[in-house]
Amino acid sequence: MNTTSLWKCFVTIARCGSIAKAAKVLRQSQSTTSRQLAMLEDELGYLLFDRPDKGKGLTISCDGKRLLPKATLAMTTIERLEEAALHQFEDQPESIRLAIPDMLPKSVGAELCSALWRKWPNLEIHIYHPSIFETYRLIQQQKVDFGIVISEPYPLTNIQVEAIGRCDFGIYTHITHPVALNKNPSFNDLIPHRFFSQMASSSGVSVLEEQRLSLNMSYTQSFEQAMQLTLKGMGCTILPQAMVKNLMPHDSRLLVELPIYAVTGLLSYAIELVNLQLYPHQNIRTTLLSELIAILDKTEY
Repeated sequence: MNTTSLWKCFVTIARCGSIAKAAKVLRQSQSTTSRQLAMLEDELGYLLFDRPDKGKGLTISCDGKRLLPKATLAMTTIERLEEAALHQFEDQPESIRLAIPDMLPKSVGAELCSALWRKWPNLEIHIYHPSIFETYRLIQQQKVDFGIVISEPYPLTNIQVEAIGRCDFGIYTHITHPVALNKNPSFNDLIPHRFFSQMASSSGVSVLEEQRLSLNMSYTQSFEQAMQLTLKGMGCTILPQAMVKNLMPHDSRLLVELPIYAVTGLLSYAIELVNLQLYPHQNIRTTLLSELIAILDKTEY
């Protein structure tokens, strides 16, 4: 006896609340569905559903309620096993590792995972949050498969690069910082003050690194860390404008974007998806690209 189909029938009836609705889900006749339920109950020796008066829906029995969680888990496991067996020889890895810096909202990573799991439910996803400069090194060392970076003037060799959006940055400091009190600040005004930047890149040459704006540089792992130090009045930093907009009202009032003429309007960079050219699963890359572009298109960042 194929008991798997009988247990699937039981779980489906419990979900749908009636044999008629369950039969539609199972794509079989009501008589077949009723017969399968009866066969399972005969096999077990007790009723899984109480039979009400004619015209009323089925009510799951006490014995059925006790069995339902285990039966549901068993059917879900079998469905996943069948799917994994069907896709075993497709161009799909068991896992992928993504480097997503904090210049993008946290919701981007969640939406991306959701989109990938809709297509590959059993895909194992590892998410890392390196600095935007460290991502290239992680890609080269094959510690991550894909990373999101800002566009670089000197891209590394053997790296696939694809633009997925743009991000606007600004130079910020605390409202009480000496530079903020200057109505017309310039680059020269930044030189004597502490400036926070991201960890250095593997290439040693980066868009933001080239803009060395101070003789007193300090480095952080993330924009969030640089922003918190700046909120304490400890220096100046470059931040994604959307990150500042998303601050709590009290904190957002503590930061001011410096209207430096040579910088304002120029700190807008392409955001790119990068991976090694030798990465074997191009269908994963194609899906990542299309999903990221769609997510970023509707996200304020």
